Amino acid sequence: MSESAATARRAPPQAEPSDSAARPPASGASPARRVLAWLIGLPLALLLLVAVLASIAITTETGVNTLMGLASRFAPGQLSYAKISGRLWGPLHVEGLRYEDGPLKVKLASADLDWKPSDLFDRHLNVSRLKFEGLEVQLPPGKDTPAAPEPFALPDLQLPLNVTIDELQGRDIRIVLPGGAPPVQIDALDLKGRTAADGLHIDTLNVKSPLGEVRLSGRVNPTGNYPLRLDLGWQAPLDPYGTLRAKARSRAKCATVCKSLIKSLVRPPWNWMVKCAGL
Repeated sequence: MSESAATARRAPPQAEPSDSAARPPASGASPARRVLAWLIGLPLALLLLVAVLASIAITTETGVNTLMGLASRFAPGQLSYAKISGRLWGPLHVEGLRYEDGPLKVKLASADLDWKPSDLFDRHLNVSRLKFEGLEVQLPPGKDTPAAPEPFALPDLQLPLNVTIDELQGRDIRIVLPGGAPPVQIDALDLKGRTAADGLHIDTLNVKSPLGEVRLSGRVNPTGNYPLRLDLGWQAPLDPYGTLRAKARSRAKCATVCKSLIKSLVRPPWNWMVKCAGL
């Protein structure tokens, strides 16, 4: 017998691998794919649904009414309104807004808002127009605290975004102070301004009340003692002598100015007006 024939007899035949042995069973992979698809697809579907609902809420009048209904239901205190029209995306009109939370009470006869919410993506709050009328705020009494020995201080403000107000108009504003103090009455408030890296820029601020009228413009840095540069003009009735008028340009600390303004709002500042006039 030849050597090649003996070798062929000794070597057992090798079975070729079948397709079923080379591949894992298809029945084990299909459920895993389905679970993975659910894990990825369900959050995306929920996110898409939330985006659609949010778009409806802020861009349609029906959505705004739904949001106000939810706010009335879940907000602390009692929130109500007589009429609302427009879109949260702007423009928006509200009438007969009321809010009460214990001793805090807020009433608003009407308000109109138009703004550019798309600028929020650039960290910029841009208010094109805000008009309101018939605002009354009744403040709650504060907690009794001992008088602080340090002087009047203001907190440092670091705004997370830039703010631009092209037009703000307020009419018939009344603030009821606690403790029986005379209410603060403001007949008209007009503001145009913006924030920047160097502080708050006031293009125009006009305030008119029964005690007089104040007009100012300038810049305020809301850090430390709030250093400011202001151009100020005011006038006040001084019966029986007519109307007292004055203008000034000032560099001062806002803490000192705020204390004087707060005192002048609750009582006629005749003493310092007469002193300024040299009478």
